[in-house]
Formats: sequence, C-alpha cells, structure tokens
Amino acid sequence: MVRMITFHSREGCEALTPNGNMALIEITDVPNNYIKTWEQWNNKISISFFDADCVKFPKATWETHRHMLFTKELAKQILDFVGMLPDFITHIVVHCEAGVSRSAAVARFLADHKYNIRISQYNEARNMYVYMLLWQTMYDKSEQEFNEWAEEQSDFYIRDQWEEMLKKYKSDKKIILFTEGEK
Repeated sequence: MVRMITFHSREGCEALTPNGNMALIEITDVPNNYIKTWEQWNNKISISFFDADCVKFPKATWETHRHMLFTKELAKQILDFVGMLPDFITHIVVHCEAGVSRSAAVARFLADHKYNIRISQYNEARNMYVYMLLWQTMYDKSEQEFNEWAEEQSDFYIRDQWEEMLKKYKSDKKIILFTEGEK
C-alpha cells in the first residue's frame, strides 16, 4: 500500500536508488527522453507534455502546441497506472524536468485524492491545470464542478490560486480543454 509520494527534478530522480517497493511516474517534454536510471525501475510510466498552465498559455500558441499539452487522456493514463500498481508498492516517485510544477501537481493530487496521505513537500508552483484535469478525470466531473469544489476548499492555496487564475482570465469566460484527438 502506498504510504509515501515524493516529487523530484530529473537530476534528483536520477540520484535515487530505486527498490522493488517504488514506482515511477516520469514526466518529460518530449517522448522517450528517459532518465538515466530508467531500466532500474520495475513499475514505471513515462508521459510527455509541456509544462504549461493552460489557463495562462498564450492563445497564439494553442494552434501550434496544443498537441503537447496535458489532457484528460494523459490524466487517465496516470490514474490507470497507479490503479494497477501491486500492493507491495509503498512509495511513488514523480519527476519532471525541474521538479517544481508538473510533478508537484501530480504528486499532490495523488496524495490528496487517491491515497489520502500527507506529503512532506509543499510547492506553491504546482500546475493547477494538471491538478484540475486529474480531478475531473478521476471523478468524471466538469470544469464547473471543479470550480465549485475549488471554491469550497479549506486548502487556501488550491482555492486562492484557482480563484486568482479565474479572475485574471475572466475575459475568456472559460478555460478551453483539448483532447489528444483534436488538432
């Protein structure tokens, strides 16, 4: 049973010595850009998407980069992976390039919603768009339902960050969600 979730930079993850009780979620900018120790991990998944908070992502780049943004399909891959982990896995390691935004969002989401455990690391820079899509995918909920949930949270960071993003981009009236099939 998972009792620990940590997030790391690429370099920090490569410095770890994996054991049989650990699982790895690798997040890269480009496919097949594995960490040096990739082969040492028995339970692992690698997914690729840009580190973009899609609420803040400039509209001019949607057309050229939306195929590399986080999607509900990628969220489902993560959730399916952790759902199929063997019972002996006690530690999930999540890494991205810097270990700040994408990995922090995935780790925090899994700790909060999948395993109901506390993580010792705290990072205000976690990508709330990634967190939101994981939430929507796990609970099969809409963006509006996420907004309502976020407004009710006692976690001031989640509520305040989400409200700030909505205020800042209110002129858009919505956050555009793309699936991998859209081009």
